[in-house]
Amino acid sequence: MLKKAINEKKKCRNNAKKFNWRQKMSSIKDDIVQNESAFDGVLHRENFHVNMDLFHTCPRYRNLIDSVCRHLTYLLHAKYEDYQTIKGVSGANAGIPFKIIAIKIDTNHSTIPDGFIVMINPTIISRSGLTSRASNCGSLLLKKPISVPRFENVTVAYFNSRGTREIQSFSGKLASTIQHEVDHTNGILITDAAKRNTVFYHDIIR
Repeated sequence: MLKKAINEKKKCRNNAKKFNWRQKMSSIKDDIVQNESAFDGVLHRENFHVNMDLFHTCPRYRNLIDSVCRHLTYLLHAKYEDYQTIKGVSGANAGIPFKIIAIKIDTNHSTIPDGFIVMINPTIISRSGLTSRASNCGSLLLKKPISVPRFENVTVAYFNSRGTREIQSFSGKLASTIQHEVDHTNGILITDAAKRNTVFYHDIIR
């Protein structure tokens, strides 16, 4: 699995120069997989669940997942000359097909002091307040944001980077960012949601 993930990441980097950009970008292309590239298949398929039993019992597997988490948090803090700061990122964005996302959090957030949160196997378990939000994506680089259906409030069940299960509620732009990244783990892009003009429910526990 580790060798496969590394090889896929190399393919992403090797093909970066061949991409046809919708916006002229230069500094983000080595880190974020682009749609319509030679390696965008990871963006259109459901990612693998992290095996939490292995996470807790197999040091090599845990080291692999830890390295993915560290890489995603690195991307959150990366500075790109020609792209806005990344607010959220998924394994799929990085060419690593695990259900892991990292979200930048306001440092004033009372329960998340580090300024970011990592979610392993995130699942939206409740939602309310259907609305729409203008959205763009580092893997699409649309010239203009598009309107995407989102819920104003969501509750998410996930495992943190230590492997402990947590349940937290989020609202507003933060909730929208989390929905965006959870969609990525299920192979859904904002253009899919906008085209169907609906919210995808398959990741919600009934």
